[in-house]
Amino acid sequence: GIPAEPLFRSSYIFIFEGTHALNPDVTGFASQWSHKMYVSVRTRLQYDVKGEDDRLLDPAFIRLMRRIIRDVLYRGRDITKTLDMFDSVEAGEVKYIMPYKQLADYSVDSFIPYEVPAYKSFILGKLKAAIAQNSEYKRFMPRVEALGELGAISLDNIPSDSLTREFIGNSSYS
Repeated sequence: GIPAEPLFRSSYIFIFEGTHALNPDVTGFASQWSHKMYVSVRTRLQYDVKGEDDRLLDPAFIRLMRRIIRDVLYRGRDITKTLDMFDSVEAGEVKYIMPYKQLADYSVDSFIPYEVPAYKSFILGKLKAAIAQNSEYKRFMPRVEALGELGAISLDNIPSDSLTREFIGNSSYS
């Protein structure tokens, strides 16, 4: 376990990363002598659908887009499996992340303005096909409409050291 008091305050650096990293039941006494950071998409992307009032694309959808791409490219998971897990992932977020994020000393919004246009070409067709295949996915239709309204960018324009590359690949980091 982690000692209640570090042996040498300046000698050790521990990094707890992940869903439960801010939960004191998981990290123990570390919260007494640590700096904590919460990193997540926080930005609500504003868009206009067919000349209607401005609407907001929720951060949960941006996180879902990241998850879909990661699951398809790196986990060999079909988009429908990721969509099926979406409610469970959101429930877990409410139960295991939200109660503890206020414990963070720092909060970082990981949203990158060009990521949704970059993900569009990868996700839009897959989402439309999934909705056509299964009526349960019709609840994602407003998000599909939002993607349809937003422009797309070429993946060639994304720097190799961008966080977006973590999801779409070809990162300069290994």
